[in-house]
Amino acid sequence: MTFFSIVFKVKKDKTTIVHLHTSGFSSFWRTCMCIIALKITSSKFILQMHSAEFDRFYVGSSYLSRRLIKLFLELPDKLIVLSDIWRSYYDTIAPNVDKEILPTFVNIPNISLFSDMEFFSCSAYS
Repeated sequence: MTFFSIVFKVKKDKTTIVHLHTSGFSSFWRTCMCIIALKITSSKFILQMHSAEFDRFYVGSSYLSRRLIKLFLELPDKLIVLSDIWRSYYDTIAPNVDKEILPTFVNIPNISLFSDMEFFSCSAYS
């Protein structure tokens, strides 16, 4: 969605809250454009972090980029992270934003189609 289409849609539909998903690197900067649009419309929004390498993205960024990252991470009404470890990490960057842990679980069912293969089920936190 483009910047202007977000502004138009949020205003037209009278959206109550928007749920954004992002990770690091270029995905984060694209999401920042959405965040600006949502702030212009005074919309509430949740930002859900999915990057397993956000720390690498942050540390590898310039001083100015790190300041912008901090700014944008403080703007959501709620920051969704995947584990306690990530919550602690984001506390160091954006201590003032409200954070919630929403773990990602992947269950692989036993399907007869794969009966000759060995599978295991795993719940992993990034």
